[in-house]
Amino acid sequence: MTTIFVRNNGNDPLVDSFNGVTYNFATGEEVEIPEVAAKHIFGYGDDNKEPYFVRLGWMKMNTDYLIAIDRLGKFSFSREPSKPVHV
Repeated sequence: MTTIFVRNNGNDPLVDSFNGVTYNFATGEEVEIPEVAAKHIFGYGDDNKEPYFVRLGWMKMNTDYLIAIDRLGKFSFSREPSKPVHV
């Protein structure tokens, strides 16, 4: 199973679920999730994000699209975990 590391770089936490598992994307935290869950929640790998924005409640009308894109832009996705910064 391929996993994706998702980091919430925004100010708003997100809680969502896939296949009976709840994922909590707290601000500043990195969460490892299955790639299929990333696709279901965020539309990872799909060019058309509108259905995912609607499902998340980020887009109710077409005019909300740019706001939803901005909100998605506050999440980062990687196949590798981020490396901790040591000072």
